[in-house]
Amino acid sequence: MKLNVSFENLALEASKVKGLIGFAEALRDSSYSYQEAIEALKLFTSQNGGECRQEDEVTRFVVLGETLDCYQPYKDIDKLYFDC
Repeated sequence: MKLNVSFENLALEASKVKGLIGFAEALRDSSYSYQEAIEALKLFTSQNGGECRQEDEVTRFVVLGETLDCYQPYKDIDKLYFDC
């Protein structure tokens, strides 16, 4: 019997229990583009009663006391960068 399971999606779902920063680390380590990661973080933030703001070229997420500043310093490198 062959299982039809996406282990990448499973790892991302499991990372959500580690909070905002753990989820962001999992997104960064996966094959998500910068924009895909930002959209996933926006959804995670809204589902967990947090807030999201755009400040210049930084998107700030705040969820349950965790603050995450996401940015894309190099437009030709489509990867998520963040500071916490």
